[in-house]
Amino acid sequence: MHTDLSFMTILHQNQVNGLEVRSNDGSWIPVDFPPSSFAVVAGDALMAWSNGRIHSIHHRVMMASEEPRYSILLFAYKKGIVEPPEELVDEQHPLLFKPFDNLDLVSLAYTERVIVTEDKLKVLLALKDTICPS
Repeated sequence: MHTDLSFMTILHQNQVNGLEVRSNDGSWIPVDFPPSSFAVVAGDALMAWSNGRIHSIHHRVMMASEEPRYSILLFAYKKGIVEPPEELVDEQHPLLFKPFDNLDLVSLAYTERVIVTEDKLKVLLALKDTICPS
């Protein structure tokens, strides 16, 4: 189970399903892809940019058959600093995540092997401050 550190992920797979997304109640929902379809998945950077209004989804792949599953992924990253527009931060919606560089955070995640945690983005931002204080 994981979320993507990207801003957004676009996914296409052959007709062998396996992708599952976790619902708010913690249950897993299989994603049934119609032929020639694409899934657009919000990543952690989009969640930070939207100040938590758009959530990155926890997902996993569970194989139920021996048939090969092929998938094509396109990961989109925001160049530069990720921070929400001023309009998305106010007294009712305080800033949830400190500004960060999307690609630097990806490098940190793989260097420190912080990949599968519930609050990966918060863990990485705290770790970044410890390793590379501003």
